[in-house]
Amino acid sequence: MQPLDVIAERDFAGKLLLDNLPSDQDIFYRVQFLSLDDFTTASEAMTGRFGTAPASKRDVTFVWIR
Repeated sequence: MQPLDVIAERDFAGKLLLDNLPSDQDIFYRVQFLSLDDFTTASEAMTGRFGTAPASKRDVTFVWIR
């Protein structure tokens, strides 16, 4: 996987296109950040998950929490 530069000039945000993911599945991920000054210095790994869109038509609910 290609590394992303997540820097102050980009508000410490990164974006990666993921394609050919299976439909209607939970996808689990883990990210870790490396120092651009010293690639041997790494952050703690962060984990998360998201669900992919269903293959067939059905009701979908979106919830925003503030």
